[in-house]
Amino acid sequence: MFLQMMVPHQGQGVRLARLARDRPVRPEVRTLAAAIETTEVAEIKDMAGRLRGWHRPPTADPHAHAHAAHGGMPQTTDKELKALERSPGDRFEREFLNLLIAHQDDAVQMARLETGKGEDAWTKRLARRVDRSRSAQIARMLALLGSPTPKNLPQK
Repeated sequence: MFLQMMVPHQGQGVRLARLARDRPVRPEVRTLAAAIETTEVAEIKDMAGRLRGWHRPPTADPHAHAHAAHGGMPQTTDKELKALERSPGDRFEREFLNLLIAHQDDAVQMARLETGKGEDAWTKRLARRVDRSRSAQIARMLALLGSPTPKNLPQK
């Protein structure tokens, strides 16, 4: 169930991270977004492969009892992504970081649930890795939010 919830969640993360490619953000924000994209694309491939090996669909049935037991599917909504896409250049970076922090925190919460209640060793290792990496990303983004944004970023 964790893998089936994480595949679409990480897909949203990739979509979100890609928004920083051509928007007015500091180089360190662009680099972090690219690293997040690379990590999550690789994890999606690993998780999808594991699910195929188990002959399971890549996503969870939203009505399944086990899905509800995992707290449902935290997600960044299409509405939130569209609002961010329309965000003016001078506000984009801050809004991007805030939305990405919330998104990565959802991954941390799902990973912690899996490490506490999961049964498969491979999946629990992945969940621990997700917890550590996303927590570090959140700390980095919070630090970036605390540092001043240069006023001379190009507007796109």
